[in-house]
Amino acid sequence: MCTFTAIATDPAQDHKNHDKKKIRICFNRDELRSRPPGKNPEIFALHDIQYIMPVDTQSGGTWIAMNDAGIFFAILNVNPGLQGEDDEFKKSGNTEKTFLSRGLIIPSLIGLRNIADVKNKLKDIDVDRYPGFRLVFIDTHGMNAGYLRHDGINLELNCRRWNGQPVFYTSSGLGDEYVYDDRIKLFHKMFDGFDGNPVYEKKQDEFHSHQWKDKKDVSVNMERKNAITVSRSVIEIIDSHIKFIHYMPPFAPVPSVIEMKSISPSGITDSASC
Repeated sequence: MCTFTAIATDPAQDHKNHDKKKIRICFNRDELRSRPPGKNPEIFALHDIQYIMPVDTQSGGTWIAMNDAGIFFAILNVNPGLQGEDDEFKKSGNTEKTFLSRGLIIPSLIGLRNIADVKNKLKDIDVDRYPGFRLVFIDTHGMNAGYLRHDGINLELNCRRWNGQPVFYTSSGLGDEYVYDDRIKLFHKMFDGFDGNPVYEKKQDEFHSHQWKDKKDVSVNMERKNAITVSRSVIEIIDSHIKFIHYMPPFAPVPSVIEMKSISPSGITDSASC
């Protein structure tokens, strides 16, 4: 459950000047109504790295985080096919196995400083200890992006240079296929023709707030008997400035806002590219 998008807009409309691009990430967190509310994001420190992260009070982990080296992570469930039920610790493949929470993965990675370290560390994750997941990562300084996806059987690592074009991932406890077609069509309707114009920032907000009155269960801002979109996070990065805006509930009039300076790219170990 959850929906993620990322875009890079160009406030100056100078498409040759990548340093001026504004990266904007939105994330709807969908959860069972029975799950305790998460904590608002705070700034934490790990050795010489600072990072912003909300905390899941049930697992002690998180679903989204950003550090001052420009490395971003988010995690979504992977629920292949049509599940027809919600279960946070769904048994994938081995019904006798007890899984760890997916939310523990990001805290184990958030101290990394560059994309090379991220790729190396991903190889150390014992994916079979967790239910299916898609771990999304972005190196905002080097404009590299990708994901590690595990569905309980297959493992896929994707890493590539990112040109700022819209990126979309989504999941549902009813089965990812159950919601994908409706959500991807809406995504294309809102983002086809994307040219970096800041007007698309408003479209991104509209996408994450969208709800079909007759199809609330498949909506991006979803709602059904035992699950609902519980929060929305917006992260904006431009130059050395990071702003983490967190809405809980997802469209609360007054969000929690935390700002942080990022380390200059010149002060970060060269990470090359994907």
